Amino acid sequence: IGSLEAHVVGKSDLGLHVQFGAVDAETQRRIQSALLDANQRYAPWIRRTQLAAAGVAEALEAGLARGEVAMEELITSDYAPVKRSEPVRYTTLASEFYARTLPTILDEHRRSPEAPLFVLALDRNGYLPVSHADHAAPGDSADGAWNDFNAHEQRLFEGWTTLLGARSEAPAHLRAYQFEGDCGPDDAILIVSAPIRVGGRLWGGVQAGFRY
Repeated sequence: IGSLEAHVVGKSDLGLHVQFGAVDAETQRRIQSALLDANQRYAPWIRRTQLAAAGVAEALEAGLARGEVAMEELITSDYAPVKRSEPVRYTTLASEFYARTLPTILDEHRRSPEAPLFVLALDRNGYLPVSHADHAAPGDSADGAWNDFNAHEQRLFEGWTTLLGARSEAPAHLRAYQFEGDCGPDDAILIVSAPIRVGGRLWGGVQAGFRY
């Protein structure tokens, strides 16, 4: 793309806020070309994430239609802490429904040819109702660090990068992340998010991670 003139105009929990100066036509062309290249390069990963989001949305809608769960139980900020859990886990009135419904869908997409490291559904507040079995330990170990890595289920992930993906209503939201865990310290992960809508309302999104 080349060099661009920019000025820092603010700072918040999201990071530095930058205002770019005037961008000439040739630079705009290079920016558009780079965006198109990224969309083409990561198209299979974007499509996989969108398919997973559609599957989750369909399951949530079906649960509503059958009366297994209510809209106010799905879209909520009422999280009940689980006693003596560390890190703290939470339940909601929809927890049993999520446990019955989501793992099969998410695991199916995790086993897809695109080989994502994870495929997770987080609500718009960063709440993760279910996780993959290898990261769904009950979290009752005395080792807090072990719990933090192995007990992801029913936790709130309120980091700003996670919330950006959970609250994005764009068809796809991409962000690079230095992932700590099964990957080495120098491994970069591309996290693709796709929105989940229920009854026309944003529930949250699927976030899938791919090594690149």
